[in-house]
Amino acid sequence: KNSMSEIVNSKAIFLHATKTGESSLVLHTIDRNFGRQSLYLRNAKKSKNSAALSHFFSLNILDTVITAPTKGSMYYLKEFDNEVKLHSIRSDIYKNSIAIYIGELLYRTYQEESGDADFFDWLCQEIITFESLESNFANYHLIFTLEYCKKLGFAPIDNYSEENCIFEINSAKFISEREVNLNENNLYFSKANSLLLHEICSNTFLTNLSIPLCGLERYNFTTELIKYIGFHLEYNLNIKSLNVLHEVLAN
Repeated sequence: KNSMSEIVNSKAIFLHATKTGESSLVLHTIDRNFGRQSLYLRNAKKSKNSAALSHFFSLNILDTVITAPTKGSMYYLKEFDNEVKLHSIRSDIYKNSIAIYIGELLYRTYQEESGDADFFDWLCQEIITFESLESNFANYHLIFTLEYCKKLGFAPIDNYSEENCIFEINSAKFISEREVNLNENNLYFSKANSLLLHEICSNTFLTNLSIPLCGLERYNFTTELIKYIGFHLEYNLNIKSLNVLHEVLAN
């Protein structure tokens, strides 16, 4: 791990919080300088801090002051403020549900423990773009999840054709239905999701936002993308908030 001096100013993206003790919180974040970090916030429930808890919603971008631990390995969060105002992500139930899903996806898959400024800046830009979308954002998490695959280092190969119309998870490319029958033990996207994957890979961002999909189609596609990420990270990935997101977006 990078060594920290006593007090450091940094930027962090909030993913998730867990309670510890009576009134303290452990905040799970991605830090621009230090990668994946757990920050300890003492007495979070005390009256002076309770208003501050409104800062801790999924994907919020924070300016932070953190202090190195005297004992143990957790950094203390001394001061924090919003880096940008993410009003709609915090208050719009649809956007907030998408943000919770993305936050959980990152929480369960992003393990980099040294700073990656390029990744951090990309993620900030994605969040700010998402905040700025005024409507027509129900496909956003599909596009984000696919972009995130590329950042993790296993971008799907878009060799889709009339013959190669099934996406094989193992090889990360499209193969023919004849080949599928020869390798029945491998993992595949459905035919419909294979076509959608190809479309999203080859379209512009704005075109992808406008693909007409129903809630179930979005859910099924995202479920297969998560299976794809889990396969390449070599563990079973269970994103619990996806079911909640599906309920919200189905309405």
